Order: sequence, then C-alpha cells, then structure tokens
Amino acid sequence: MKVSIYIMYRSKGNPRGEGAAAAMIEYIDGQGNTHIRKQAVKVNNETKNALALKICISALRTLLKPCEATIYIDCEYLSNAHRQRWPEQWKQAGWKRATGKSPANIEDWKQFLMLGEIHTVQIEPYNDQYRMELETILTGGDTST
Repeated sequence: MKVSIYIMYRSKGNPRGEGAAAAMIEYIDGQGNTHIRKQAVKVNNETKNALALKICISALRTLLKPCEATIYIDCEYLSNAHRQRWPEQWKQAGWKRATGKSPANIEDWKQFLMLGEIHTVQIEPYNDQYRMELETILTGGDTST
C-alpha cells in the first residue's frame, strides 16, 4: 500500500520555542478512492528539527499496516539524516554521533527508526499539495479526519 504524507510546520523562537505542525496523510485505494487523515502536533521549547521529526512520527504512527510511505516535507536536516542513514549509524554506535556525543532528540529518533523498520519510508521536498488544508490546521482550524 502506498501512502503520501504532506507536512507543513511553523516554529517561533531560535533555536528553541513553540511550534505547530500539520500532516495530511493520503491513501488511494484499489478503486481509486482517496482517503485522508489529518494529524497535528504542537510543541513548546523545541527546535524546528525536533518539531519536524515529531510530526513525521505522529503521521507514521497512524498507519495500521506496513506501507510504502513518502513524506513530503521541507526539512533539510530530516532529509539528510534519512538519506545518509544517520539513525542507523547512531544505533550501531550505541546511539552516539561521530563526535562521541548523543544525537539530539534521541528517543524520537529511536521511534522514527522503529517506524522505518515497519514501513518503507522516503522523504521528498514538500510540493504544495494540500497547502490550504495544512494552513487551516496550523492556524487552529479543522483537525478532524
């Protein structure tokens, strides 16, 4: 089963602050019918990268069966970490980076890695799909499924 996850997020504060993220999770069934789920995450005192990671985890956790999931998000850090397999490397090194320090948001990375073992995950740049719906969720509007 193929699933597309479209994500937008906003964060206030540098490097930490409050933020909100929204996801539209799209699945097209065998009859060509589109099914949508919505997710939202709010954080306080987190970085923008932590927020992006949390909304990805939240969206992937809604998937009930193993899927081929493509996440559309504009987060270079998350994209690089996934493409270069940093979480796998950190795990093999006892959850240490090359510097010997633990990565930030280690528990979230462990969850993301676990979900990546269940689902086949790809990360692509966000492409404006569902922009209006995501904006509505981010501004406190509809989050119903």
